[in-house]
Amino acid sequence: MAKPESSRPPQRKARGQRPASDERRKGGTPQSRSGSKSATPAGMQGAARSARPSKSEGRGKSRSEATPRQAADRTDGRTSENRGSKGRDAGRSAGGDGRSSDRRGSEGSDRGRPSSPTARASSFDEDLLTASLQDSPLPAAVVEELEPFPPRVRALLSATFTLLPEDPAEALRYAQEAKRLASRSGSVREAVGMAAYYAGDYSLAIKELRAATRISGDDNLYPLIADCERGLGRPEKALEIASRKLTLNRADRIEMRLVAAGARLDLDQAEEAMRILQGPMLDDEQPSESSARLKYVYAEALLAAGRPDEAREWFLRAAAADPDGLTDAVDRVAALDSEAAEGTQA
Repeated sequence: MAKPESSRPPQRKARGQRPASDERRKGGTPQSRSGSKSATPAGMQGAARSARPSKSEGRGKSRSEATPRQAADRTDGRTSENRGSKGRDAGRSAGGDGRSSDRRGSEGSDRGRPSSPTARASSFDEDLLTASLQDSPLPAAVVEELEPFPPRVRALLSATFTLLPEDPAEALRYAQEAKRLASRSGSVREAVGMAAYYAGDYSLAIKELRAATRISGDDNLYPLIADCERGLGRPEKALEIASRKLTLNRADRIEMRLVAAGARLDLDQAEEAMRILQGPMLDDEQPSESSARLKYVYAEALLAAGRPDEAREWFLRAAAADPDGLTDAVDRVAALDSEAAEGTQA
């Protein structure tokens, strides 16, 4: 299913963030969390927040915090392509010829899934696992949480966040292996949810993010869960989540506001989307990713409301708040100017 449109502005591939496989994303990914983030779990908060793949949320299709998901072709929110479950279920039965699924291990059965611990381990890049631990160390709190589990879980989690920006489907495979070894870890379940989110499997993402929330007791993942609801074509559900009394820090409150505004735009309620975004945070001129994203989505709402001149002004303000060029606000201004010039000539 196509991703929601306006939760996060498209971001340049550089930071890679959430997938944004839809050019409609205007600024928002269903993944709405947008921003440009690097590659670590969100709940792992420092890490993940900074680890989020960029997504191309907006029409400009760009990094979006969802990083261009690199054009992840997720066109239907269904989990049929279920990148995450694909490897799991492949070969669960012998496959269309009537052979019993019990014959696992027999020729032709259980294809695509290692039949032994040794085979399973060999299906992962050991060099990547080692390098990820060195290059993308996990936050101390996460390392402590994972102490009761096999050491390999840490390497798998680090590799997950290393892969997330460019190959969310592969990141999901590593995260699921970590879950096999440590299913009771909140950080691991969050990592599976994040990877599923970026891979476009929103149903799986919701399941895993809710599990992580139950384990941790924190509310910080609800903005992402709400964005997944948008990705599944359920903006009303996203708005219901956004209306709850949740304990969120400033960054997560902004994320939830962006998701709610995106949901209103999904429902063709541009004026209401603008109302949600208005306030001190929108007016803050201090350059930052959050400020740029808020202004970008506000511009999208103005455009949807048929106010292109004002939209242009807010895209300019978004660009001014985005010195690193994480959004495509500058390109949007150029596009509007081009459209205006063509209209004049006509």
